[in-house]
Amino acid sequence: MKIQDCSADDRVILIVEDEATLAFLIQLVMEEVGISALMFGAAEDALEVLRQGKHNVQLILTDVNLAGEMNGVGFSVLLACEFPALPVILMSAVPQLDAPVDRLFLQKPIAMDALISAVKSNMAE
Repeated sequence: MKIQDCSADDRVILIVEDEATLAFLIQLVMEEVGISALMFGAAEDALEVLRQGKHNVQLILTDVNLAGEMNGVGFSVLLACEFPALPVILMSAVPQLDAPVDRLFLQKPIAMDALISAVKSNMAE
């Protein structure tokens, strides 16, 4: 299932989170601080949008446990191959898993000010 905002801003982040309420909350918080976001419930949907290249994606914020065939860690590894300059932040309620060492990891629950700070400081230029 694709959860997507129709933002007109060309600089966006992608939120990949299958818990819709949390995804909407993150999107709302990001937009309150001037960061546009597209939301997806599965990595495959987000990957399709990335490959189309229609948006100037600055960062991927992804949950580790996702609906669909690909989890957040697998998505992160694929992104490192296809989009090596694209920053990725992994998040999970489970303590850090076998995530790539170059990926920022945030443990849920995440304080919104910490999330905003992590996103702003890691967005691609």
